[in-house]
Amino acid sequence: KKIFAPNGTWQGVPTWDDALPGFNEELLFAKDRKAYVQNVIGRMEKAGTLTNLVLATARPWAVWHDESSDAASFGAEGGAVFIKGPARGCHHVQIDGVKEGERYAIRVKCRGVRAMATVFWKKNGAWRWKKPSFPVVFSGEESHREGYAVAIVPSGVDRLVINLAAGLCEGETVVFDEV
Repeated sequence: KKIFAPNGTWQGVPTWDDALPGFNEELLFAKDRKAYVQNVIGRMEKAGTLTNLVLATARPWAVWHDESSDAASFGAEGGAVFIKGPARGCHHVQIDGVKEGERYAIRVKCRGVRAMATVFWKKNGAWRWKKPSFPVVFSGEESHREGYAVAIVPSGVDRLVINLAAGLCEGETVVFDEV
């Protein structure tokens, strides 16, 4: 006999997450990737198990730019990287040793307009452009925005690359922080 409990649950009836551990998180992953990333990061921060791989294991930030952009348009300051417009290029950081099927929660904070962040892949140092990329979707005001993505490692790659770029006009600047 099942009895409806005062707190709105059925006593003796398991929840979906009890019956299928991880079900609620997978449902959130399918429904709302931003909420999923925020949930995972928050839970891991609270448990003290969150590791920022960009700080802990990644290669240093690198810059690529074409001849039409001045190298001075790209720089770093106090742990953040910036791009000053006009500029054609990007900052990127590489994380080695990724394995097929792993999920990486990506969070990027930025200030400025027209910021773009995308996750790409490499294998043995060569770009794998045909593998699915994962755009970071930004929200919030120009003065302080956050972007989120979940990158699922495809087969045939060994390196995750976070690419930070911006389409800027003269005098505009974008700053990326806390990647």
